[in-house]
Amino acid sequence: MRRINLSIKTIFTEQINVKFSKIKIYEMIILKTMCILIAIAISKLCFVQQK
Repeated sequence: MRRINLSIKTIFTEQINVKFSKIKIYEMIILKTMCILIAIAISKLCFVQQK
């Protein structure tokens, strides 16, 4: 019984870790896109001000 419980626990923790890693990857992608958008906005503002 103990072995079965341990294996179930490890499976659950592995699934949780996978979910968290996926969330982290999505967060990184969102952050990168946000940074790119902000950089584009700033460059456009600077370009408009130079005219």
